Amino acid sequence: MNQPNDEDLLRLCLEGELPEELRKLADQPEGGRVRAALELCTLLGELPLEQPPAGVRRSARELGREPSALRVLLAKLWTPPSEALPAFRGAATAPEVHRAGPFELDVTRTAGGDLVGELIAVEDGVEQPTAGRCSLFGEDVRTTELGADGGFHIADVAPGEQRLVLDLEDGTVIVCELSL
Repeated sequence: MNQPNDEDLLRLCLEGELPEELRKLADQPEGGRVRAALELCTLLGELPLEQPPAGVRRSARELGREPSALRVLLAKLWTPPSEALPAFRGAATAPEVHRAGPFELDVTRTAGGDLVGELIAVEDGVEQPTAGRCSLFGEDVRTTELGADGGFHIADVAPGEQRLVLDLEDGTVIVCELSL
């Protein structure tokens, strides 16, 4: 079976029309892309997203495509060269660095239990995000505003697996597995 591209895979998952062959593939070691799409759909279902206006959807259908409610960038953990590793004052753990399209997201949990981070545009021609909302999904949901420099701070964060969502003006950056 030919696998759909990422956009079509996400649409199939969101609409509940994922073919049985792909659903079975999610349970296999090589099904990571399908598992990621299913996890993203679960996460998106928990977010208060606005749908595009009905007129925009109708016009897009006439052109033969459904508009996306927003641009979603799924962040992936990566290890930068040691000389490029970010440093946070008072950090209890080494920072985690995630890549999401043209952005790099550096986050760490401080010795005091706070989550601090920074979203940085790392590709030429991409503007630095200067506004947005950060939401941390764990045992509860914590939110804060993204600073003008791309930085954010959430106090008293419990250690463990979390999901971080940065809602920007032109899209959303999602870290599905954040280990604190």
